[in-house]
Amino acid sequence: MGVCKIVNKIRKKMHKYTICNGKFIGDFEGLYKNFNDPFLQSKKEKFETSKKAIINYCELLQSEKKKKLKSVEIGCGLGKLTEDLSKIGLRSIGTDISETAIKKAKIKNKKSNFYVSDIINDELYLKIKPDIFIMSEITWYILPDLKKFISFLKKNFKNKYLIHTLAIHHPKKQKYGKRYFTNLKGILKYFNMDYVEYGEKWNSEEGRTFFLAKIK
Repeated sequence: MGVCKIVNKIRKKMHKYTICNGKFIGDFEGLYKNFNDPFLQSKKEKFETSKKAIINYCELLQSEKKKKLKSVEIGCGLGKLTEDLSKIGLRSIGTDISETAIKKAKIKNKKSNFYVSDIINDELYLKIKPDIFIMSEITWYILPDLKKFISFLKKNFKNKYLIHTLAIHHPKKQKYGKRYFTNLKGILKYFNMDYVEYGEKWNSEEGRTFFLAKIK
C-alpha cells in the first residue's frame, strides 16, 4: 500500500471521531487518546497557509496597538499555533474540550497557558479578557453553539478582534453544515462583523477561507 493510501486510511479513521458521512460525532477525547497527533496538526501540513495568515494578523494588530496583546485560541488541540503566537510576543492562551489534548499541549509547549474548556465558557473569557479570539479550523465542530458564541462576543467584547479560518468544500461535496453556510460569502454574513480583511484560496479539492474582523 502506498504512502498516500495509508495516510488517507488513517484520516478516515480520525474522521470517525469528528464528522463522518455528514454526521457530527464530536468524540474529541477519544480522538486525542487514540492518535498522537490528529490530522498532523503539530507538523507542517495543509493548514500552514491558514496558520501563517493568523500569525500575520496578530503581528499586524500588535504593531498597530503598540502593546502586548492577549489572544485565546479556541479548540487549540496540541497547542502548536498557540505556542507560535507566544513566540511572536503575544500573551497566548489555548483552550480545548479534550482533557487529553490539553495535557499534551502543556507538555509540548512551555510559553503558553492552556485550559480545558468548551467554546461556551463565559466565565473563562471574562476572566482572561482576550484582545484577540482565534478560531482556526474548528467552526464545523461547534456549529450548534456558534450563534450563542457570536452573540456573547458582540455583547461583551465589542471592538476586540476575531480571526477565523475554515476549510470548505465545493457545495456539491459538502455533507455537513449546509444550512449554516457553504462558502465565504455565507460565512461573512453569518458572523456579521466589521471585516478588516477576508479572502479565500482554492485547490482542486477544497478552499481555505479566512477573515480578520473587529467585533461589533
